[in-house]
Amino acid sequence: MDTDTFLQLLKENQESFLIPGELLNKGGPKDYVGMTVAMTGTLFFRDSYRPEVRRALFECFQEWEALARPHLKWLWVEGLQGPVRYDRAPPLDLLLNEEPALSLGYYAGEQPHDASQWHFMVLGKADWEAKLGRGPDVVRFSMPFLYAQEHPRAFQQLFVSFARRLKAIHGLGGFGFVLSPTRESKNHPAEAAFSVKMHGAEAGNPFGMTRYADAGIKSVSWLTALGTELLEKLDGVDGIRGDLPPLWYAYYDYGAGVVIQAGNEPDIGPADDDTLPVLYVLANAALRSVRAPEIGAFHQQLDGGRFTLASQETARWLRRFDTEDLAEYQARLQQVPKLKAAHRL
Repeated sequence: MDTDTFLQLLKENQESFLIPGELLNKGGPKDYVGMTVAMTGTLFFRDSYRPEVRRALFECFQEWEALARPHLKWLWVEGLQGPVRYDRAPPLDLLLNEEPALSLGYYAGEQPHDASQWHFMVLGKADWEAKLGRGPDVVRFSMPFLYAQEHPRAFQQLFVSFARRLKAIHGLGGFGFVLSPTRESKNHPAEAAFSVKMHGAEAGNPFGMTRYADAGIKSVSWLTALGTELLEKLDGVDGIRGDLPPLWYAYYDYGAGVVIQAGNEPDIGPADDDTLPVLYVLANAALRSVRAPEIGAFHQQLDGGRFTLASQETARWLRRFDTEDLAEYQARLQQVPKLKAAHRL
């Protein structure tokens, strides 16, 4: 299928990326968008309470907002009674100057409970929390896959720019699940169900990952950011290139680390394929030594037998690219299209 045909199919089937609220719950589905699949970039960084880091965070938001502004509808801030209309919301620079800690998000849902493919969320700890060692801060942005396809390199440019401005310690960029910002837990069963059908999509709220982010990366994706501390444990970029050859993997230096791009396009990793995504399996093997050894459950266990990403299921998701047949995947690499200039920065 050529690119133009693929884009036309996306345009005609955009509703398939929007999952009804509480789809798998008793009494569901409900009349709102509970979850969507989008291009998501998640980056962990430190010291969001410092003025220079808040300036960098605001600059990141401005970059994303320049693309998302025509679509934005809502701002939610932890502690407020409910979402505020975007056109009536206090500007982010004011919130950054006044709030000692940050927990907020901008999004484009038609209703305040709708999940949206345009979403920007940040969790920034107050100075006293950071000094107690309660983990780093995190920012996550998203855009529709169709937009990323129609604007080549836009997603990579944002991801690398965010990593550079924030001096990211690590992060992931590619397909991901975006849940309703106000009814997240009610849509965990849907996220869990789709996560086993789409191995290439990031699952789990990044806010919960901050407790474990100091210990290492969560996983790998189309874009994987590695800060200098992690690179040193891997013997630097040269130590990685031998396992992840530049004919298939691009390397972008962001000053405080490197972003590795796996292939020309993100891979959703459909479960009905005979094999896992080759480039992700090889990246997982090469970077496995810097993966966090333990990450808590993405979801709580629910009564009534509803499937969620509780402790054991989360552990399986984290190991989804682990394989005993690594040599087979290394051999299959030769069948994977090589990187093209049009798909890299």
